Amino acid sequence: MTNDGLLKNWERWLTQRDSTHPSVNFGLPSDPDARFRMTPYNAFNAPNRAPRGSTEYIAKAGTEMAFALAEPFRRRVQQAGQAWVKVSFFDAGPARRIVLLAGGTDHATGSRTCNPNSVLGSVDLEALPIDEVHTATFSLEPPEMPEGNFPGIFCVAGRSLSDTPERERLVVSFVRVILR
Repeated sequence: MTNDGLLKNWERWLTQRDSTHPSVNFGLPSDPDARFRMTPYNAFNAPNRAPRGSTEYIAKAGTEMAFALAEPFRRRVQQAGQAWVKVSFFDAGPARRIVLLAGGTDHATGSRTCNPNSVLGSVDLEALPIDEVHTATFSLEPPEMPEGNFPGIFCVAGRSLSDTPERERLVVSFVRVILR
C-alpha cells in the first residue's frame, strides 16, 4: 500500500492450471463456460458496434479442478487458526454434489492430482435452485488436512448424489481461500 492509500501491487496466491493427470477431469483440460457478450466501448453512442467474437467466459467446467497455493500462502494456511475455501459455481448440472478433495503432485509428471479418498467436505445441491450462482464454503480447521500437513493443493469436484464417486460436470466461476 502506498502513502496515498492506493494499493500498488497485488499478489496471486492461488493458481489453477489444467492438469494432465488422469485423476483430474479424466486428464482433459477444463472447458470455458458461462459465455457472455462484452459491452462495446462507447456502447451508449454505438450500441451495435460489438466486434465479432466479442465474448468472455466467466467460468470453467470440468469434473475436477486442481488448485495450488503459492508457498508463502500455504505456510500461512498451515499456521492459521482457521481457514475456509469458498467456491462460487453455476448450479447448471449435472453435478448434484460439490466436493473438496485433498490433492497432491504426481512426481513423475509434475501434474497436480486429486485424491478421491481424501474428502475434506461436500455440499449437496439438490435443494438449491438450478441455473443460479451459489457459493459453497468448506472449513479447514486448523487446517483439516492429515495431521495439519496441508500440501497446498486441493481439488474442487462435481459428483452425483449416489454413493459411488461418479464424476459429474461442475461449472466453477470463482475460488478463494480465506484465513483468520
